Amino acid sequence: MTSKTKSISYTLSVSSAQKQIREAGELYILAKSLLETYLCSDKPVKYRDDAVGLLIDYSYNSRMYGETLVGFIETGKRIQNEKTGKESIVVDLTGFSLINAYVAVMANCENELETLGISMRIH
Repeated sequence: MTSKTKSISYTLSVSSAQKQIREAGELYILAKSLLETYLCSDKPVKYRDDAVGLLIDYSYNSRMYGETLVGFIETGKRIQNEKTGKESIVVDLTGFSLINAYVAVMANCENELETLGISMRIH
């Protein structure tokens, strides 16, 4: 006799994932640009070491967040919402935890960068 274990999973709409991938790419480019400014500038910059460390963490996590979402779009199981007809990706608990970890690190970096006067929000 086999026993089925229930697993927790979450869904993410394909359109939402694509939007988040684009934003993650834009944030990665912004962080990379700011890193170049902080590392290559001849002018003295306040909080250079703190900013560089945070920007490195931020750029890495934004890139990995986007790449993780791309992986789910390319290989994830899909379902269609019966009411809206929109397609969603099924994300298992491990994948969901990974996504949340990237988002948490990015949010923490954003908050720390804000205290240094650096905004990562795309306006």
